[in-house]
Amino acid sequence: HDLMSESIATLWLEVTRSDGRRVLMCGVYREWDHEGHDSISDQLERLNVLTMQLEKGILDSKSVVVLGDINLCSKRWNEPSYRLKTLSDTWIEKVSACGLELLDIGDTYFADHPNANGDYVQSALDHIYVSDKNLVSDHGRLPNSSTDHYPVFLNIKHFATREKFKTKRITKRSFKKFS
Repeated sequence: HDLMSESIATLWLEVTRSDGRRVLMCGVYREWDHEGHDSISDQLERLNVLTMQLEKGILDSKSVVVLGDINLCSKRWNEPSYRLKTLSDTWIEKVSACGLELLDIGDTYFADHPNANGDYVQSALDHIYVSDKNLVSDHGRLPNSSTDHYPVFLNIKHFATREKFKTKRITKRSFKKFS
Protein backbone atom coordinates (compact mmCIF):
# COMPACT_ATOMS: atom_id res chain seq x y z
CA HIS A 1 0.00 0.00 0.00
CA ASP A 2 1.13 3.50 -0.74
CA LEU A 3 0.44 5.35 2.49
CA MET A 4 1.62 8.83 1.54
CA SER A 5 -0.64 11.70 0.53
CA GLU A 6 -0.05 15.13 -0.99
CA SER A 7 -2.21 16.74 1.69
CA ILE A 8 0.12 15.96 4.60
CA ALA A 9 3.90 15.74 4.96
CA THR A 10 4.66 12.11 5.80
CA LEU A 11 7.38 9.72 4.73
CA TRP A 12 6.78 6.00 5.20
CA LEU A 13 9.65 3.50 5.15
CA GLU A 14 9.74 -0.21 5.75
CA VAL A 15 12.86 -1.47 7.51
CA THR A 16 13.76 -5.13 7.78
CA ARG A 17 15.53 -5.98 11.01
CA SER A 18 18.37 -8.46 11.19
CA ASP A 19 15.95 -11.14 12.43
CA GLY A 20 13.84 -10.71 9.28
CA ARG A 21 10.89 -8.93 10.88
CA ARG A 22 9.60 -5.74 9.29
CA VAL A 23 9.15 -2.39 10.99
CA LEU A 24 7.03 0.27 9.31
CA MET A 25 8.34 3.75 10.10
CA CYS A 26 6.64 7.09 9.54
CA GLY A 27 8.27 10.50 9.66
CA VAL A 28 5.67 13.26 9.95
CA TYR A 29 5.32 17.01 9.99
CA ARG A 30 1.79 18.13 10.91
CA GLU A 31 1.49 21.58 9.40
CA TRP A 32 -0.52 24.37 10.96
CA ASP A 33 -1.16 25.86 7.59
CA HIS A 34 -1.25 24.02 4.28
CA GLU A 35 -1.67 26.27 1.26
CA GLY A 36 -3.60 28.88 3.26
CA HIS A 37 -5.88 26.37 4.97
CA ASP A 38 -5.20 26.94 8.67
CA SER A 39 -8.54 26.76 10.50
CA ILE A 40 -9.08 24.12 13.17
CA SER A 41 -11.44 22.28 10.80
CA ASP A 42 -8.77 22.36 8.05
CA GLN A 43 -6.19 21.04 10.49
CA LEU A 44 -8.62 18.36 11.68
CA GLU A 45 -9.17 17.27 8.08
CA ARG A 46 -5.41 16.86 7.56
CA LEU A 47 -5.09 15.10 10.90
CA ASN A 48 -7.72 12.63 9.71
CA VAL A 49 -5.61 11.93 6.61
CA LEU A 50 -2.67 11.15 8.88
CA THR A 51 -4.73 8.88 11.14
CA MET A 52 -6.09 7.02 8.10
CA GLN A 53 -2.48 6.42 7.05
CA LEU A 54 -1.74 5.09 10.55
CA GLU A 55 -4.74 2.77 10.44
CA LYS A 56 -3.65 1.34 7.07
CA GLY A 57 -0.06 1.04 8.28
CA ILE A 58 -1.09 -0.89 11.40
CA LEU A 59 -3.06 -3.32 9.24
CA ASP A 60 0.01 -3.86 7.05
CA SER A 61 2.61 -4.30 9.79
CA LYS A 62 2.60 -5.40 13.42
CA SER A 63 5.55 -3.17 14.24
CA VAL A 64 5.01 0.54 13.61
CA VAL A 65 7.03 3.60 14.62
CA VAL A 66 5.85 7.19 14.11
CA LEU A 67 8.10 10.14 14.85
CA GLY A 68 8.12 13.79 13.99
CA ASP A 69 6.67 17.22 14.56
CA ILE A 70 3.02 16.75 15.51
CA ASN A 71 2.66 20.42 16.53
CA LEU A 72 0.46 19.47 19.49
CA CYS A 73 1.94 19.92 22.95
CA SER A 74 1.62 16.58 24.74
CA LYS A 75 2.10 18.35 28.11
CA ARG A 76 -1.09 20.36 27.57
CA TRP A 77 -3.47 17.64 26.32
CA ASN A 78 -5.26 17.37 29.65
CA GLU A 79 -5.79 21.12 30.04
CA PRO A 80 -9.43 22.02 29.28
CA SER A 81 -8.32 25.47 28.08
CA TYR A 82 -5.77 24.13 25.57
CA ARG A 83 -6.63 25.98 22.35
CA LEU A 84 -5.91 22.87 20.24
CA LYS A 85 -7.90 20.55 22.51
CA THR A 86 -10.19 19.37 19.67
CA LEU A 87 -7.18 18.36 17.61
CA SER A 88 -5.27 16.78 20.50
CA ASP A 89 -8.32 14.80 21.67
CA THR A 90 -8.86 13.45 18.15
CA TRP A 91 -5.16 12.61 17.80
CA ILE A 92 -4.98 10.82 21.16
CA GLU A 93 -8.12 8.81 20.41
CA LYS A 94 -6.92 7.69 16.96
CA VAL A 95 -3.36 6.91 18.04
CA SER A 96 -4.65 4.87 20.99
CA ALA A 97 -7.08 2.99 18.74
CA CYS A 98 -4.11 2.05 16.54
CA GLY A 99 -2.30 0.64 19.58
CA LEU A 100 0.47 3.21 19.45
CA GLU A 101 2.09 4.46 22.63
CA LEU A 102 3.79 7.82 23.14
CA LEU A 103 7.39 7.66 24.35
CA ASP A 104 8.25 10.56 26.63
CA ILE A 105 11.02 12.76 25.27
CA GLY A 106 10.17 15.98 27.10
CA ASP A 107 10.22 19.42 25.55
CA THR A 108 11.48 19.62 21.99
CA TYR A 109 10.44 23.14 20.99
CA PHE A 110 12.30 26.10 22.45
CA ALA A 111 11.14 29.44 21.06
CA ASP A 112 13.86 31.64 19.67
CA HIS A 113 11.71 34.74 20.27
CA PRO A 114 9.49 35.90 23.14
CA ASN A 115 5.69 35.73 22.98
CA ALA A 116 3.43 38.74 23.68
CA ASN A 117 4.02 38.29 27.44
CA GLY A 118 7.80 38.32 26.99
CA ASP A 119 8.12 34.58 27.75
CA TYR A 120 10.24 32.15 25.77
CA VAL A 121 7.85 29.23 25.31
CA GLN A 122 8.93 25.62 25.37
CA SER A 123 6.68 22.72 24.41
CA ALA A 124 6.58 18.99 23.73
CA LEU A 125 5.60 19.27 20.05
CA ASP A 126 7.74 16.50 18.59
CA HIS A 127 6.66 12.97 19.40
CA ILE A 128 7.66 9.33 19.06
CA TYR A 129 4.99 6.58 18.99
CA VAL A 130 5.57 2.84 18.87
CA SER A 131 3.34 -0.19 18.59
CA ASP A 132 5.76 -2.26 20.69
CA LYS A 133 8.13 -0.78 23.29
CA ASN A 134 10.24 -3.95 23.03
CA LEU A 135 11.44 -2.70 19.63
CA VAL A 136 13.20 0.26 21.21
CA SER A 137 16.71 0.22 22.60
CA ASP A 138 16.93 4.00 23.05
CA HIS A 139 15.01 7.16 22.23
CA GLY A 140 15.10 10.85 23.02
CA ARG A 141 16.01 14.22 21.62
CA LEU A 142 19.36 15.39 20.36
CA PRO A 143 20.98 18.27 22.24
CA ASN A 144 21.66 20.55 19.28
CA SER A 145 19.56 21.86 16.47
CA SER A 146 19.72 24.44 13.73
CA THR A 147 16.04 25.30 14.29
CA ASP A 148 13.79 26.00 17.27
CA HIS A 149 12.93 22.27 17.46
CA TYR A 150 15.33 19.67 18.78
CA PRO A 151 15.56 16.57 16.57
CA VAL A 152 14.15 13.35 18.01
CA PHE A 153 15.67 9.90 17.57
CA LEU A 154 14.79 6.27 18.07
CA ASN A 155 17.10 3.26 17.99
CA ILE A 156 15.56 -0.09 17.19
CA LYS A 157 16.97 -3.12 19.00
CA HIS A 158 19.30 -5.31 17.04
CA PHE A 159 18.33 -8.97 17.18
CA ALA A 160 20.35 -12.00 16.18
CA THR A 161 19.77 -13.12 12.62
CA ARG A 162 17.71 -16.22 11.99
CA GLU A 163 20.12 -17.59 9.42
CA LYS A 164 23.78 -17.20 8.74
CA PHE A 165 24.39 -15.75 5.31
CA LYS A 166 27.60 -16.41 3.46
CA THR A 167 28.78 -13.87 0.97
CA LYS A 168 29.77 -15.43 -2.29
CA ARG A 169 31.55 -13.36 -4.90
CA ILE A 170 31.34 -14.38 -8.51
CA THR A 171 33.54 -12.63 -11.04
CA LYS A 172 32.71 -13.25 -14.65
CA ARG A 173 34.05 -11.56 -17.74
CA SER A 174 32.73 -11.81 -21.23
CA PHE A 175 33.77 -9.64 -24.12
CA LYS A 176 31.39 -11.26 -26.65
CA LYS A 177 29.16 -8.20 -26.94
CA PHE A 178 31.93 -5.66 -26.45
CA SER A 179 32.44 -3.43 -29.45
